[in-house]
Amino acid sequence: MDAVAATIVGFITVFQVRANAGDLERRHWTTWIVGFGIAAGLVFTIVVGPVLGRFHVPVAETWGVLTPHVLAVASFASVMSLLVGRWAIVPVWLFFVVLGNSSSGGVVSPPLLPGPFAFISQWLPSGATVTSLRDAIYFPGFQHARPVFVLATWAVTFFTAMLVAYRRTVGVRHDRLTS
Repeated sequence: MDAVAATIVGFITVFQVRANAGDLERRHWTTWIVGFGIAAGLVFTIVVGPVLGRFHVPVAETWGVLTPHVLAVASFASVMSLLVGRWAIVPVWLFFVVLGNSSSGGVVSPPLLPGPFAFISQWLPSGATVTSLRDAIYFPGFQHARPVFVLATWAVTFFTAMLVAYRRTVGVRHDRLTS
């Protein structure tokens, strides 16, 4: 539930900020994305753990898992909004909700998923997030490195892609306006 909520809040918030403050400079946008990832990860951790008491979550570890997940979602949504425009929600929804959530292993453990989903489950951001959260909650102190590494790789890759896309699209428009 945390991963799905973090995913949806992550990309909807980016689309709203893009619609209402789309002309932010790159350094302001990147600062906002990083701050949003950190804040959203903490809010989801606190709400699901201490506030609602759904699980006894290790706060630092859960926050450390949800932050790169939100960062990956927000960065990918930002890239898509820069490249695709108003239709950006389609690839984001397909990648993170349709493919990512259905293969995440949140409801059914990854080994019980159909063949292709069982394989890709642990190599997508949503699957890595669910596995890391499951390890943190049910097996405290025994976090596996693979899902954390996969999640960090997606977050860094999408964040870097966002910087490149921002420079190529918004930076070019900004350069034309100032010359």
